[in-house]
Amino acid sequence: MGLTLSARCAACGYDEDDIKLGATHQEIAQHDVCTREVYVVSCCTRLASLLIYLGQPLPADLPCPHCERPVDFDASPRLPIATLSGVRLTGHPCPRCGAAELGFTELGRFV
Repeated sequence: MGLTLSARCAACGYDEDDIKLGATHQEIAQHDVCTREVYVVSCCTRLASLLIYLGQPLPADLPCPHCERPVDFDASPRLPIATLSGVRLTGHPCPRCGAAELGFTELGRFV
């Protein structure tokens, strides 16, 4: 099960919609270790929802959903939205201005 989120920075107004976090039941049934995580992709300096496989190396050739260039995971930090202590929707660094004013709003859930 996953969340569909929107993001907005209170400091500079950056916004991004339709961000997926998690996995569908079908994806979990096929690969019980896959999930979508939110990264700040360095090629576009934007948020991107990337499907990764837990316990596996990050893929070297995963295309950015915005520009199609391979994602550089060394330069593209993952945002810790879903943590062991719960979902943290506020206080993330903005990909545009860097302020810790990026917040997420839940738009819906997917299964």
